[in-house]
Amino acid sequence: MQLLVLALGLVWALALPSWAEDQPSPDPAALRKKLAELEKRIGALQREADELRQQVDKLAPPRIVILTPQEAVEAYKKNPKQPVTVEFGVEPGSARFRTELVRGDTIGAIWDGRLLGGGTFTAILAPKAYGELNIPSKAKGKDAVKPTPGSERAVVGRHIDENGLRVTGLIRPKGEAPWLDDYYIVVDDPSQVVLFNSIAPRPLKP
Repeated sequence: MQLLVLALGLVWALALPSWAEDQPSPDPAALRKKLAELEKRIGALQREADELRQQVDKLAPPRIVILTPQEAVEAYKKNPKQPVTVEFGVEPGSARFRTELVRGDTIGAIWDGRLLGGGTFTAILAPKAYGELNIPSKAKGKDAVKPTPGSERAVVGRHIDENGLRVTGLIRPKGEAPWLDDYYIVVDDPSQVVLFNSIAPRPLKP
């Protein structure tokens, strides 16, 4: 039996070179043609992937960049027509009390910092904006609270004094309203205002 296996192995070994020699040599032209077809298919798939990626990017919500007042002013100087989202703490009492900087029933939230080189920043909330806002609950998991009718300005203003706020809009320079601070944003859309509970709210005097 072992002799038979050895004999068959010897015959196969002797026949293999001649079998390989009988195989046709690859045609370079055919290989180049096949490679070109594959590259064409890969290119088409890549273009399709790029188109799908663009569609996905359009469907994704826009990324919001939250700026400090200083960063917002710098962005305004580069592109005055580009809305910005700015977040800041406010001077205690500036939002809940009427000051010479605001007129009527608007809320004037004055930044508690200073711009480089001097000057400050103010967010002006029109009644249409703050009248629709809810006050976020300090208790985790509880819904925001709607101020009672007629108390919106005082309640929202106090919350802003304690915690600051985030607004989105176009920055305006002082020249458009000389009685206001150096730069300000006027907001009349409640969807452009975000109220929150800061990590360390400031205690307010009655």
